[in-house]
Amino acid sequence: MASLKSSSGFSLVELVIVVAIMAVLIAILAPAYLSYVEKTRIGADEHTAEEIRGATYQVEFTEDVNTTLIITGTWDIPE
Repeated sequence: MASLKSSSGFSLVELVIVVAIMAVLIAILAPAYLSYVEKTRIGADEHTAEEIRGATYQVEFTEDVNTTLIITGTWDIPE
């Protein structure tokens, strides 16, 4: 009677199936991930634009106040 050799590990077919499943999952998830990254970039750009807008307003307000003080001698900003 021939003894059966016990084998450990995975067969080639099992490895090919796992690689195929991973390829399908990556093909499905990659566009969703790229969309998420793009939305995050847009959000960061909007936040940066808001910060610039606020800084610009602050500079304009400060210059108006300083100009008004120099010209009129008061802190009142004409409307």
